[in-house]
Amino acid sequence: MIKKIAIQTFGCKLNFAESSHIIQEFEKEEYRIISQPEHADIFIIHSCAVTKNAEKKVRNTIRQCHRKNPNTKIIVIGCYAELSPNELNKIEGVSIVAGNNFKYNIQSLLKTEEKQILTGENKNNTFTPLASGNDRTRTFFKIQDGCDYFCSYCTIPHARFRSRSASIADTIKTFNKISHQKEIVLTGVNIGDFGKQNNETFHGLLKEMAKNKQAKRIRLSSVEPDLMHNNIIQLIKNNDNLMPHFHLPLQAGTDEILKLMKRKYTTDFFRNLVNNIRSEIPNAYISCDILVGFPGETDELFKQTVNYIKELDINDLHVFSFSERPNTKAVQLQGKIISTEKNARSKIINAIAKEKMYNFAKQQASKKHSVLFEKQEINNYLYGFSKNYLRVKIKYNEKYINKIITVKTSPPDNDGILKTTEICTQD
Repeated sequence: MIKKIAIQTFGCKLNFAESSHIIQEFEKEEYRIISQPEHADIFIIHSCAVTKNAEKKVRNTIRQCHRKNPNTKIIVIGCYAELSPNELNKIEGVSIVAGNNFKYNIQSLLKTEEKQILTGENKNNTFTPLASGNDRTRTFFKIQDGCDYFCSYCTIPHARFRSRSASIADTIKTFNKISHQKEIVLTGVNIGDFGKQNNETFHGLLKEMAKNKQAKRIRLSSVEPDLMHNNIIQLIKNNDNLMPHFHLPLQAGTDEILKLMKRKYTTDFFRNLVNNIRSEIPNAYISCDILVGFPGETDELFKQTVNYIKELDINDLHVFSFSERPNTKAVQLQGKIISTEKNARSKIINAIAKEKMYNFAKQQASKKHSVLFEKQEINNYLYGFSKNYLRVKIKYNEKYINKIITVKTSPPDNDGILKTTEICTQD
C-alpha cells in the first residue's frame, strides 16, 4: 500500500532546500506527498533551533499532530533534533529523532518500528551539493554547510558542525543540471566560506557559474561581511546573471557589542563595505541582519546602533531579538536585557527598515525592472522579485506564472510593493 507522507519545515532557506531534496527522494519510492500531517502515515518535522521560539513551534506542532492522529509516525530532523534529541524523544508521538547528518537516511530508518535517536558529526567531513525541486519558482541550491565562526550567540556550529563544501568542479556539475531553472538561490550556513578545505574560493565558484548563460538569475543568500571581497562585488557588477542583491549580517552597530558577539569586523569596516557596493552598483539591494537586546547592549549603545543604521546606505533590515542558546558564550555574559525592552527595540529598528525599503522602492519605481513572477495568487495579483529584490505585483494572469517579465511600475504602496503599469518584454 502506498504510504502518505507530510513534511513541515521551520527556519532558514537551507532547511527548505534540504526538505525539498528529501521529498524528491521519497517520491522515487512508493510514497505520496500530502499537505495535512494529521492525514499522513509519516510526518517529518524539519526543525530549527536558532531561538527558543523556534523550538517551541516544533514542540507545539508535534503535540498538535499527535492529538489529531495518534497513529501518525512523527520524525523530527534538523538542528533542534541535533542539539536536544532527548528532549524531543520524550514528547509523546515522536518515533525518530535524526540530527543533521542522518536526516537523509529516513527511508532506511523507517524499516524498524523501534524508537531511534541518531545524532553526531560526520567525521569524514564530506559534502554533497543539492538542489530543491520544482515545488518553488526559485530553486535553492545548497553549496556549503557548517560554520567555523562560533559567534558568541550562535549554536549553529554545534548543530551543523564544521564548514565544508564540495570542489568547484563537483558543485558546477550539479549547478549545470539545474541551470535551466528561472532563478537559483545559493544557500548554506556560511557560503562565503565555500572552498577553503580544497584551497578554492567562493569567488572562483561564482566565476564559473557566471559562465553558464543558461542560468539567467543567480542570487546570493547571506554572506558574512568579512567574506564579501571586492572581487565578488566586481564579478556581480560585470555579469548580468549574478543578481545585484547583497545580504550582509551586521548584527550590531557598535564595536563594543560586535566584540562581545565575536564578530570579525568593525563598524568602520562594514560602513566601507556598504559604500563600496553602492558606488560600484548603485541600484543594488543591500539588506542586513540586526540582533537587538544582546547582553551588555545598554540604552546608550542601542541609540548608537540606531544612529549608525540610519546613516547606512542600506535598503532593508531583518530584525531578531536575542535568544539565549545553551552552550554559547553569550550565556555567561552580564547585562541581560528584559523581553519588553527587546520588543521595544525591535519595533524601533523595524520602523527604520520599513522607511528605508519604501524610499528605495520609490526611487526605483521610475526604472524598468525584470521581474520573475511566482505561482501564488493573492487578491487577484501575482507577486515577484526584480533583479535587485524589489517586490512587484501584476494583475493575475496564468500566463505570467514563473515568467521573467520586464515591466514599468507605479510608485510603491505603503508596504513598499511596486505595481506593474506596463509590460515591456516577456521571456
